[in-house]
Amino acid sequence: MLRYDQNTTIVVEDGGIIAKGAPETPIIFTASAASTSPGFYTSAVSWGKKTTVNSALTYSIIQYADIALDIAYGAPDISYSLISKNAQSGIYCRNGAAPTVSFSTLTENRGEGALTVVGNARPRSARPSISTPGTTGGARPPRPEHDHGRYGTRHQHQALADRTGGKGLCRGEMSFYMKIPPLK
Repeated sequence: MLRYDQNTTIVVEDGGIIAKGAPETPIIFTASAASTSPGFYTSAVSWGKKTTVNSALTYSIIQYADIALDIAYGAPDISYSLISKNAQSGIYCRNGAAPTVSFSTLTENRGEGALTVVGNARPRSARPSISTPGTTGGARPPRPEHDHGRYGTRHQHQALADRTGGKGLCRGEMSFYMKIPPLK
């Protein structure tokens, strides 16, 4: 578990970050305070400069940041993770950012919502789950056996656009594809 003090972040420059948890032992990025609230710390990870080194977050839980993952450059692989209860965005992509988000749940992120895309950013997704506040029942990253989706990316984006009045994946929150079991 990584606990952040106020106004802190891990900044990736000329390198990468590998955070690989397991289904029963996810890596947790959270606030250091006993009483937490969205926006307590700046970001779990910020990719602020161009890098050729790959980054990966697998089976991670990221909560209570202002922006959970701030990606200006690079192409981190984010899979089987829960990104929730952040003040502005779950994932903020800009410049040349090209993250791949797969089998992950983004929920209860305030402000701009689950995923914010600005400029030339080009995130890719495979079966994301973007859900309504209060639907997760607990904080556990999704696992492959909980994925009930059967559609490709084109269908996912159309379903998102249909449910958000045309806003699509870039903004908003909705319930779709995966269910996260509550913590025991």
